[in-house]
Amino acid sequence: MKTKQLYIFLFLAAAIFRLLVHYQDTLVPGINGGYYLVQIRSILENGQLGFPDFPLYFYFLAGLTQLGMWCTSAPVEIVSVHVVKIVDSLALPLSILPLYYLLKNEGLSLFQQAVIVIFVLFSFSAMMMLGDFQKNAFGIPFLFGVVYYGKAYLVEAKSSV
Repeated sequence: MKTKQLYIFLFLAAAIFRLLVHYQDTLVPGINGGYYLVQIRSILENGQLGFPDFPLYFYFLAGLTQLGMWCTSAPVEIVSVHVVKIVDSLALPLSILPLYYLLKNEGLSLFQQAVIVIFVLFSFSAMMMLGDFQKNAFGIPFLFGVVYYGKAYLVEAKSSV
């Protein structure tokens, strides 16, 4: 198996697993699952968050919910549940993209890369974020991107000296 095929397979496996967990029930799983729905509805109805929190993720979800409502003419209650479930199912597995670039030139075997990626996508911490810590799971791909670009900057700065 080639490296890109492995990464695509692991992305699909993680996304499908998270979608299956989300769609086992009609509600969003976790203690904080309903919190995201309340914030989305508040943004769409009042233009602001219902509870003080960092707003970027909620505005992103509200925008996708509004787009879904325009495309399907379904009510906010239905669309927002699906948006929250799908975004949470895809956000953490998207961290595989910066991981690919981080691990590509490290001299690791395909098995070692697979172990690292599986740990990131299927570890206890990743599973704890399913439904409960969606904002944190959404930020992990960005964190790996910052690490990748920080490493690239340091390598380039070191080679130019």
